[in-house]
Amino acid sequence: MSLAHQIVDVLLESPQFKTLKKARRSLDEPERQQAVKAGCTWNFTDKPTCAIWKAVVNGKTWYCSHTHRCFAADKTLKAAINSYHKTVEPSS
Repeated sequence: MSLAHQIVDVLLESPQFKTLKKARRSLDEPERQQAVKAGCTWNFTDKPTCAIWKAVVNGKTWYCSHTHRCFAADKTLKAAINSYHKTVEPSS
């Protein structure tokens, strides 16, 4: 990542989408269960897929969800669940 991108990421509240995607990690099992229980799933296959993922950038954890139209990055899983239902899911 270039220095310019790192500076922009620091200045913005959340990092850029491509930065988050590069730092993507799996949710812990309790986090995944909480997101699935809250209805944050994509049902494109026989088995529903959790629609929230996390990334760790500069020691900070971000919970994210996206479609081809938009994305949301939040500091907590609860906020990510709300963003999914209010913004991301309706855009799909």
